[in-house]
Amino acid sequence: MSQDSIRAAAKEIGTLTDRLDLVINNAGVMTQTRTSTKEGIEGQFGANHIGHFLLTNLLAPQLLAAAEKSTPGATRVVNLTSLGHRISPVRFSDWNITGKDIPDEEKNPGPLPPLFTENALDGYNGWVAYGQAKTANILFSMGLNERVGGKGVVSLAVHPGCK
Repeated sequence: MSQDSIRAAAKEIGTLTDRLDLVINNAGVMTQTRTSTKEGIEGQFGANHIGHFLLTNLLAPQLLAAAEKSTPGATRVVNLTSLGHRISPVRFSDWNITGKDIPDEEKNPGPLPPLFTENALDGYNGWVAYGQAKTANILFSMGLNERVGGKGVVSLAVHPGCK
């Protein structure tokens, strides 16, 4: 949840290598209690998506350097997601889950169990927050493929599976 920590990690990685063949974004948190990053971003969105987005973008020079010397697609960014993406699309109108009215296209279209639809008094639902972060990771992978796929980097959004 700390962008300062992410920036420091990327800087340290930069001192260790000038190329990266693989980045796996797997940090995550799930909580029913509202938390926020220092920057004021809802905690799950901050940790489960924004952190991945920031780290990957800071490491882009090393990823692109690796891709220049590798078989196209051998350089990869893997974003861990889950079935949580089925709970909520990204709420671009209320990504901090404050209870604002959101347009229909930002609501989950399917029937969901009460666990996923009952909000706290302040409008917060931790499951919705978790779901939108996981959806954002999928969209992030799609966006990376559009932006750097032609430069040899492939991004995947994967669900680790269940037992």
